[in-house]
Amino acid sequence: MKQNKCIFYTINSEVISPCLTSVNSFLSHNSGYDVKIFAYNFVSNFSKRISTLLSKLKELHSDSNIEIIYKEAKNTVSSVGYFSRLQGIIVEKFKLLKVLKEEYDLVIYSDPDVIFRKSVSDIESYVEKDPGLYAAEERAGIFESPWVKFVLRVLNKTKYFNCGFLVLNSEIHDYSEEIYKKVNKALGRYNFCPEQNYMIYDYDVKPLKNDHNYLWCNRLVNDPISVHYYNSIKPYKLKEYHSRPSPFGKRNDEKISFFFSDYFKNEIKWK
Repeated sequence: MKQNKCIFYTINSEVISPCLTSVNSFLSHNSGYDVKIFAYNFVSNFSKRISTLLSKLKELHSDSNIEIIYKEAKNTVSSVGYFSRLQGIIVEKFKLLKVLKEEYDLVIYSDPDVIFRKSVSDIESYVEKDPGLYAAEERAGIFESPWVKFVLRVLNKTKYFNCGFLVLNSEIHDYSEEIYKKVNKALGRYNFCPEQNYMIYDYDVKPLKNDHNYLWCNRLVNDPISVHYYNSIKPYKLKEYHSRPSPFGKRNDEKISFFFSDYFKNEIKWK
């Protein structure tokens, strides 16, 4: 594969430090990637903050091309619960996948709460043999959730994918707001992860190996390449987390918190 590749993030002001920590962990194990951070709906004081943290990151990786791009996004389709206020940001990842693929041979998207423990070089070899859009398949306990069963039945799918870490090395069609609205309407109040459900419905997604984007709901991987602290206790929100009941139970905390040291080892923080 050509050495023309990038990793990108879409963030709001709440996840500046986690995002740069994720970038730090990625660049500590991978070279030859451009890094693009699309910062949405930032006000001036947060722009100053991210600039300060970015300078720390660039000191550690002076040979890497790291870029912050400020953008505005509005909610154009309805959603429910927590995701409603992030709607304008989360749909952007699919638009950016299309745009960035026109410039790069390999494009990786990562959520800001993903930590990389090793090189992702193995991805380059096996996706080159079978080009497409790749994501981590969610397994085990997640399928006990009534809403996931409902989503799979309504969308007529057999596999459920997490879109917190995506790999693309082929052409991809444009994001469609009409299809997005169609999925929202079909799922209604069960559309808890709107961009994820849209992806599963509208794209032919291929599964990543299980040690990429390790999730608490998956079968235990002893030495994963990357860890995703999604829908669970997050190392950068310990106080907030312990002040409220766990939505998934303490049994899941142990699975994901085992890798907290990897986060703190790479942490880029304000003070």
